[in-house]
Formats: sequence, C-alpha cells, structure tokens
Amino acid sequence: MITAESIDVDSSDPAFVRVRHVQIEDGVDMGGTLVIERASATHLADQLEAATTQYGYPGSETKLGADELRVYESGPEQRPIVNVINRRAAAAPNGGVYGLMMTAPYAKQLAKLLRALRN
Repeated sequence: MITAESIDVDSSDPAFVRVRHVQIEDGVDMGGTLVIERASATHLADQLEAATTQYGYPGSETKLGADELRVYESGPEQRPIVNVINRRAAAAPNGGVYGLMMTAPYAKQLAKLLRALRN
C-alpha cells in the first residue's frame, strides 16, 4: 500500500530537467529519478496527459535528441500506474537509464509541472 507520494521538478540546469519522485510503499521508497532534455518536456507532458485521460492508452516510444522516451501504463484498471523510461546513451551528457512508476494523479501533476517550464 502506498502511504506517501510526491514529485519535484528541478529545472535549474538550462539544458536538462530532473524529476524526483518519492513513493513510499510498505516503508520503502519505490520512487526514482528521471532526467530529460528540456526540449523533451512538452512532449513528455503530452504523453503523460494522454496516459491519464485516454482509455486504453497504447503507449509511446519517441526519440528526441539523446532522449529515448517510453511512456506506458501498467497495473489494474482501477489503480493504473504510469511508467516513464528514458534511455540516454552512455556517452551523452547525463547518460544512463532513468525510470519512474507513478500513480495517475502524480503523472497528471508531473505533466502540469513540465508544462509550466519555459523551454
């Protein structure tokens, strides 16, 4: 059972956006960190909104700059989870694999926070 959840966006870097998600489940933080290029923020917000508003959202895989973003749903229909994976080449700035698994309300909140950024 999830007992606490929060999301925070750090946009202090002019080229990147860092998202920190905290999700406490049975006393363990199951959250994570996501790093995307600032230019990918609007696209990710669009996909998060689609995932939380479209029944049967088919998912999305998109390459933008060095970001290779995958957004998809999982979990039961009554409590869907929105997943975001970003695979950045190891040689790229902030290279690595990043991922978040959020409840729908926090995916909606993240979409709103990303839309508020000035790209």
